[in-house]
Amino acid sequence: MKSLLRIQFNRRKSLVLFLLLFLFGSAGVAFPQSSSSTQEKQRVTIEDGVMRWEPSGEEVSLFGINYYTPYSQTYRGINTVRKDHKKAINEDTYHFARMGMDAFRTHLYEIEITDSLGNLLNNHHLDLHDYTIHKMSERGIKTIVTPTTYYNSGYPRGNVVEPPGFANYISKGGAPRNKEYWPVIQNYLAQLVNHENPYTGMTMIEDPNVIALEIDNEPSHSGYDRTLEFVNSMANHLRESGWDKPIFYNITHGEPEAYLDANIDGITFQWYPGGLYEGREKRSNYFPFVSSYDTPWEGDERYENMAKMVYEFDPADNLNNYALPMMARSFKEHGMQFAAQFAYTAMGIAHANNDWQSHYLNMAYTPGRAVSMMIAGEVFDAVDYKEQFENFPADTTFGDFVMSHHKDLSLMNTEEAFMYSNDTESSPEDEASLRRIAGVGSSPVVTYLGTGAYLLDKLADGVWRLEVMPDAIEIRDPFSGTGFDEPASVIEWNEYQMEIALSDLGDLFTIEGLNIGNERVTTASGGSFTISPGAYLLTRRGENSSEWTASSSFENIRLGEYPAVTENADEPAVWHRPTDQAEAGEALKVAANIAGLKASDTVLLQVKNAAGMNQSIEMEEVSPHRYKSSIPERLMNAGEVRYWIVVDRKNDRFLTFPGDVPSVNWRWEDEYSEKWTTQVVEPGSPITLWDAEADEDDIFQGFSSWGSDANEYEVITEGESDQGEAISISSTQPTEGRHVLGISTYIRDHIEGVTSSMLGFYDQIVVRAKSGYDNPAPMRVLLLDNDGNSYSAPIPVDGTMREHRIPLSSFESDRFMLLPKAYPSVMKIWYETGVEGPVIPQKIEEIQFLIDTSENPDYEGGQRYGFQVEAAWLE
Repeated sequence: MKSLLRIQFNRRKSLVLFLLLFLFGSAGVAFPQSSSSTQEKQRVTIEDGVMRWEPSGEEVSLFGINYYTPYSQTYRGINTVRKDHKKAINEDTYHFARMGMDAFRTHLYEIEITDSLGNLLNNHHLDLHDYTIHKMSERGIKTIVTPTTYYNSGYPRGNVVEPPGFANYISKGGAPRNKEYWPVIQNYLAQLVNHENPYTGMTMIEDPNVIALEIDNEPSHSGYDRTLEFVNSMANHLRESGWDKPIFYNITHGEPEAYLDANIDGITFQWYPGGLYEGREKRSNYFPFVSSYDTPWEGDERYENMAKMVYEFDPADNLNNYALPMMARSFKEHGMQFAAQFAYTAMGIAHANNDWQSHYLNMAYTPGRAVSMMIAGEVFDAVDYKEQFENFPADTTFGDFVMSHHKDLSLMNTEEAFMYSNDTESSPEDEASLRRIAGVGSSPVVTYLGTGAYLLDKLADGVWRLEVMPDAIEIRDPFSGTGFDEPASVIEWNEYQMEIALSDLGDLFTIEGLNIGNERVTTASGGSFTISPGAYLLTRRGENSSEWTASSSFENIRLGEYPAVTENADEPAVWHRPTDQAEAGEALKVAANIAGLKASDTVLLQVKNAAGMNQSIEMEEVSPHRYKSSIPERLMNAGEVRYWIVVDRKNDRFLTFPGDVPSVNWRWEDEYSEKWTTQVVEPGSPITLWDAEADEDDIFQGFSSWGSDANEYEVITEGESDQGEAISISSTQPTEGRHVLGISTYIRDHIEGVTSSMLGFYDQIVVRAKSGYDNPAPMRVLLLDNDGNSYSAPIPVDGTMREHRIPLSSFESDRFMLLPKAYPSVMKIWYETGVEGPVIPQKIEEIQFLIDTSENPDYEGGQRYGFQVEAAWLE
């Protein structure tokens, strides 16, 4: 039976509440001004490369997001789900405020708001952009504008019915090369900065919340002289048009020398530490990727005298809860004073994550990541300009912050604030002094079973505001490419027990609903009470809180604000990652996220082993939406074990996963075509780490095989092989810069089902490989562990495909490839922790194969070299 850990919301009452919240969210309520929108932060000036506020002289430190509801695929997506765009903007800007964001960077789609001559069109896109800047300003969020992108608006579908703008014929690369285009671009820039926003009554020039302008999004320039002329022409025209605020240009694309010599005030950067658009989640230790943001221009006087901002950043294709704060720290180390994550996923389409597939951040749908983003903003404010830190691995604790790959956690712990992105046993530094709590999961001050985030803010002694988000359940890899009918995550509204241990509230306090439609009034006993999603006023027994109402202002929100997140888990959905291998004679744990269940549903694990034995096992809900069971020892004999997860709906209806197959009866003899499988191996048998045929699609490579005859990558059938396939790679380019002939793959799924005690007996790795050519340097195999350390050993390959046995004791600490490669291309590809071994099989997360020509000083380039590799396993 479905667990009684929670009580589902009454759906009829829920529908009424949703309708009320929809009306409230669309009402255009005037919000209070943030305290940051004061006379102390009216204008940005730059002195010796440092941005400062006038008139106070305080250093600028702004951290926030990119956001795209007015444009392109996000705009179309909101249309598709039939949501009002302004309501979506209202909801999302509220969540930006709750996350503590104070920066907004927007690159406009000029193709959607101009005609062919660069004249500004007063259409729906421009109106929504004006409205977004207005709503950001109301929340005290400062904006940097990037006017030109030269994109079409069809991504990710290719071209749609194309709007009329000049980007139809002026390309990113063509703009600087063709001077006849410059008057069109300048016409647009002048009209844009002088356009009066009907919601603020100000132009961008006049609006103190629009603080700077970055001329071009990721430019495509070649040639120093023409680039310098183009950049200066645009910057000078902006100033002649009345723009008197800082002007930035992107230094990571094109001609950096020209940008450093140009008549601009600052330069811009981006950072995607593990690349983009890999089509799957990257799950290995991410700390080495975000340890430091090193650029090649540091020390250049021109560079040091320019202000620096990060227009885009994200640990893309990644859901971990610790990388964002580490990136924020690295930015401040290197003098960045404005940083904007790319890109926040709008509430209306966040279930699908199909506008910017490689990025996923939303307060409701990615709660741990959202709290991690909050902590990142606090890191950005807390770290001093160019303050220096030790590199990884000495970087998981600094100041008031803790980051952990093993616990998937970021934590902030100060006298007044306690924030955590996952369960934590850490206690607040000073519980009695706390004024702000934000969390996911449980801690010593808040015990909560739900999967959504919650926020606690102290309003006065004995009076707090509590906000509880509904449950978010991941049901698909959000980076694999989804559609509106194939959600990545779903939302459920449920009731749970919550216990708050705050001396300021005591054991007895009242809980009163604040948001529209929320009429809950209850009293905590021993600090414990039942709660459902919403906004609440918590009042200590004997305290008078009558001055605090739903319309009361607090910082940059009103207490009764609570944008509805519609429950959308209507049918059962199952998300499970199978283990590739497991040990014979040992029970195999099976866990899955399951959403959309009714209280009467039963979840069954249906198992059939290689001998044809089968068993039906009821799965238990061990935490909300997380179900676990074990395949018993008697079914774990050598061979392949097959299994399915079946939802029994008690009305002659079964749903079988994978595949979501409906049936009236569930019968073993039907042998459903989709299934999960695990190879069961006898103790002492080889344990596969990597196989070319099975793992081809999971490879990251350290070289480019497109647009060049120098590098070749192919999957071949090797005649000498028992394995069937091999990966063959070769090159004529030496190892230098970001080029290395190597591949990498995550292998944790191959071994996590094998017991630690069994793995402890394995003492060698076997690699079946050969040289493709006369190698200029030996092939190497690297093993990366879950602490981010790397150890390598040479493989003495020759022209014969054979097995090379390498004792684990022979592996030595070595640098490894950061794959996928970071973007921009100025970022490094190598990393080394210098931590000595030994290699511990239980900790291995990733394997790499490579040839490094720097190990052979006789290699002169031009000579083709390479290797072929079929498989690697432990013995």
